[in-house]
Amino acid sequence: MTGEKRPTVMQVRQAAKLTTQEVADLAGVPLRVAYLMEIGGMTDREDVQKILHALSSLTQRTYVVDDFSNVQIRLVKPPASNRLYT
Repeated sequence: MTGEKRPTVMQVRQAAKLTTQEVADLAGVPLRVAYLMEIGGMTDREDVQKILHALSSLTQRTYVVDDFSNVQIRLVKPPASNRLYT
């Protein structure tokens, strides 16, 4: 989808006439997490997967973490290493 701007999660939800609470409830995440993702905040991969799965179920369209071609997502990057430096 070169040249096209991907919709935000909020735009997808609003187009489907859903509330953030409905998506959060089905995803099993706190409302604040779903809202943070909607406004483009950095969200961890597990919560993103849950929310996109809920959106997919509610809209009958597939949204997955590894397919950024159909929705905008910002993932929190995991730490590079768990090693302690002395």
